[in-house]
Amino acid sequence: SEVVTPTVTTNYTVTGSAINGCINSTVITQSVSTCTDVNQLKNLYKGLSIYPNPFKNKIIILSNSLNQPIYISNILGEKILSTKIESEETEIDLSNQAPGIYFITVGFETIKIVKD
Repeated sequence: SEVVTPTVTTNYTVTGSAINGCINSTVITQSVSTCTDVNQLKNLYKGLSIYPNPFKNKIIILSNSLNQPIYISNILGEKILSTKIESEETEIDLSNQAPGIYFITVGFETIKIVKD
């Protein structure tokens, strides 16, 4: 058994022979596609910025990932807010939440914020 890890689509010729002298071969094509891994997907959200942190009542989310869902959870993992990014600057009012640690998830990015 052979293990191959080509980085581009590659053709391999496999030849076999039998005891009686018969020889045959076949071509095997190993296709390679450039998959998007998690790190590449995460780079889509590099434009994500949340401020101020720590904050008192409101936070501002700056993002170029329009229509992405935003989830905010408390320290216990309970979802306290769910919305979408509708413009490059989204303001969220968390004045009705207790001081503490919260987590904001946008796409594959999760950021910890602190409410004073």
